[in-house]
Amino acid sequence: MTIRRAPGAWPPARPRLPNTSGSHVSSVSSGPVTKLSNVSVSGTEYNNSNALYCIDGEPCTTENSLKLGMVVEVQGTKQSSRQSAVTRVAATITFEETVEGVVQSVAQDGSSLIVLGQFIAVNPKTVIDASIRGRSIRNLTPGLDVIGVGGLVTSDGHILATLIMNRTGNPHYEVQGIIKNHDARNNRFEIGQLMVEYSSADIS
Repeated sequence: MTIRRAPGAWPPARPRLPNTSGSHVSSVSSGPVTKLSNVSVSGTEYNNSNALYCIDGEPCTTENSLKLGMVVEVQGTKQSSRQSAVTRVAATITFEETVEGVVQSVAQDGSSLIVLGQFIAVNPKTVIDASIRGRSIRNLTPGLDVIGVGGLVTSDGHILATLIMNRTGNPHYEVQGIIKNHDARNNRFEIGQLMVEYSSADIS
């Protein structure tokens, strides 16, 4: 199982950006993807024609595999021309799942589910990927289906899902969340209802 920091914690090398006149300043945005063409993140739009995409720990690539609802970090520049037009150009776009694991339970009304001990809230804005039958989490089978969730960790430790998608193959268990009840003597802590024991983990 992987315990991950927030997206972009290990930024890869950035590609060379287009050379244009005017001023350039760094620009970083994070949040759910709401538009794929000229990617829009939390209302901020970026030209992503030359971006690198670093998706869930895989090698970075120029292939755009973003999905609506992915919570990403965009690193790039804000450019202003002599005509005062302002554009943002993405250099790297990083996505890490908030949690991936076997579904433990699903609320009868489809408003929430539990994965790896994490309470995941679903609302009308949550994107249910086409990989899930009928685009409904009520069609998921606890104890069998493996899903990946992109979302936002709230102050109470719950996850507000922005994207839920089915996963096939060997599960890559991972979770982001708020650590609580840290027991340094016994090398363990909790995230949600998940107990993590890290005595043999590489935490360097």
